[in-house]
Amino acid sequence: MKDPAEHPEVIGIHDLSRPWVGDATEVREDELPLFWACGVTPPSVVLDARPSVCSTHAAGHMPATDLENSSLAER
Repeated sequence: MKDPAEHPEVIGIHDLSRPWVGDATEVREDELPLFWACGVTPPSVVLDARPSVCSTHAAGHMPATDLENSSLAER
């Protein structure tokens, strides 16, 4: 299997100089590009999948609840 860090096309990135969102970043000869999902990716997937219900966020606006983190921890 190809390493996405060395072959970004494996994860759908065909041209680092033409990003899907945002500005291109220069990758120097001695640098290794890293890739991760960000806040732009999930809403795009939801729009394509069109589920009957979905809870997400807008940039800078996260859901708030009265639940404590400890109640959400795996047991």
